[in-house]
Amino acid sequence: MVESLSEYKYPHFSYIKNLLPRPEILLGREIYWTEKRDGSCLGLGLTADGEWLMRSRKRDDAANDMKAAFLDSGWKENVGDLIEHERDFGREYIVFGELLQTGTSPARFETHDKNDFVVFDLMSAASGEFLPYPKVYQACYQSGVPVVELYSKSQHFSMENLMDFRDKMLERCKDMGREGVVAKTWDLVDNLKAVGHNENYIYVKEKLDSIQPDLVTDRDIVGSRPILPPLPESEIYTAIVSIKEDLGEDFNNPKIAMPLIVKAVNEESKKHCCDYVRNIFKYYQDSL
Repeated sequence: MVESLSEYKYPHFSYIKNLLPRPEILLGREIYWTEKRDGSCLGLGLTADGEWLMRSRKRDDAANDMKAAFLDSGWKENVGDLIEHERDFGREYIVFGELLQTGTSPARFETHDKNDFVVFDLMSAASGEFLPYPKVYQACYQSGVPVVELYSKSQHFSMENLMDFRDKMLERCKDMGREGVVAKTWDLVDNLKAVGHNENYIYVKEKLDSIQPDLVTDRDIVGSRPILPPLPESEIYTAIVSIKEDLGEDFNNPKIAMPLIVKAVNEESKKHCCDYVRNIFKYYQDSL
């Protein structure tokens, strides 16, 4: 039985073009494309005594407001049934989902009039590996738990075809009012370890406002300084929300929060080869 979620962390994953050692490792594989909801990552487990364990992306113990939002979402009983039902068959799962809190979502793509929760992954507590989408869907369906929508399943043998299909998926996101898509494959048979994947799966994300590397290779020059593209606001707000989840109530103190926010936003600017963000305090105020 799980007594702590400290070792069960949800990975960070990047875009197709940034996949290491090269994006072509996706070719020939079955790819599942699911919607990317705009919320906060929440991991859930149950102890042997039936006590809830909740973690955020950065904290082993989620902030109190996140815990309260999940308990208020109306899905506590169903998620608990899912975990206990799988235990009856000798399977211990950690549930990962998107916590959709009341109000405007972290990256400003969605608005919610009540707290909600939707599952996007189940992790085996024994192996630390994720279940393929069909098994996740089946487990959630049996317990009446909402799961992220599957947009399509595809297989590609050229990068041009893969990226064209990515664009079609993003068009659907725009129609559905979603932040983006997550592309997942679990049939990795070669022994590769790098950012975004291990021996058993590859996860990548694509967002509507993401900066595509091939679109910023030719940059205007003023004097000796390149003109870099602006960091998308969704990335700014997402970085700030990660600090909010980490700090809890201390997020309301700008003397504590702002140094960490500036560092996090600047790191995102470097990672995406974007210009540094001015007036970060405005985004902090928007997030309060």
